[in-house]
Amino acid sequence: MKGKSYLLVLAAVTSFGSFLAFNGVNASAKHFTRIPRSLQGTWYHYGSGKYSKLRLTEYHFKGQGISLSGVAFPKYARGHSQMFVYKNSKGYYNIGKYATDEWPYWKRVTHKTHTALRELVWLGPSGYDTYYWYQSKSIARHPSPNYLPPEKVYWLDDYDYAPASLKKSVGRMVYTSELTDSTLPVNLYAKKEDVFGDGVTTTIKYPGVEMHLDRLTSVDGMGVGQVDYNGQTYFVDADSEGSDIVPYNTSQGSGVVQSSCKPTDTANIVLKHGQQILTSDLWEYFDPQTGKETDYSYSNKKNKWYVDNL
Repeated sequence: MKGKSYLLVLAAVTSFGSFLAFNGVNASAKHFTRIPRSLQGTWYHYGSGKYSKLRLTEYHFKGQGISLSGVAFPKYARGHSQMFVYKNSKGYYNIGKYATDEWPYWKRVTHKTHTALRELVWLGPSGYDTYYWYQSKSIARHPSPNYLPPEKVYWLDDYDYAPASLKKSVGRMVYTSELTDSTLPVNLYAKKEDVFGDGVTTTIKYPGVEMHLDRLTSVDGMGVGQVDYNGQTYFVDADSEGSDIVPYNTSQGSGVVQSSCKPTDTANIVLKHGQQILTSDLWEYFDPQTGKETDYSYSNKKNKWYVDNL
């Protein structure tokens, strides 16, 4: 079972309820083991950028490198089929290799208006991990009933690009890094000597907050930026390894745009150097004053961004 992404193992099988056997074996006859009709079919899961596939027929379970048969009778099983199928008192089916344990539970359900298989993976005292498998790849990737895929994907080019580096941003506006939050705030200091020590004067806990970069300097070989923020002069960590300030307020990655500007605020958007925004992207706007998130999607039909209540 090692290395299987989603067909994870379950421990303490009996803790999930009493079982009802779906097959019986005696010394005089072999009995085929059947998978319930409610579970049969081809099912897909999407996660970490990849699809996983399950194929369940009347007598076979295949997926993620696992192949179980209800009509094969290995010698070790002493007349039992290779596959076992049990139903517990809560309506979940435990399917696995005979004479082994720690297998997931399965049940046919309706999830986000779609027919799905719910997979429960026992984690021990902390409970279960839950995964959902759907009847098509498109549903598995976008199970939300409100999702409408665009007919075509276009490149939106009506945004300004940021300089390639902080060095090229001297004399321009710069912004708190997209990594900024309450646990990784940006600290501003009255003295440059305090930047990598104590003496914090002001703390910013939201990404995309703008300030003017007056100059770049250093302390003990570490980069420091002198900035103007709210009319006051401060110093901030601007070292190339993990700088607290960046030349852009908008960045894109893996189909998601993160910005301290709404997508309609094109005059103030400064896109990270070398990136592009597509009509298929989800735009996550974080208010630089409150940190509140609002999501936007692009409508090809209306040729504009709209608030997407995911």
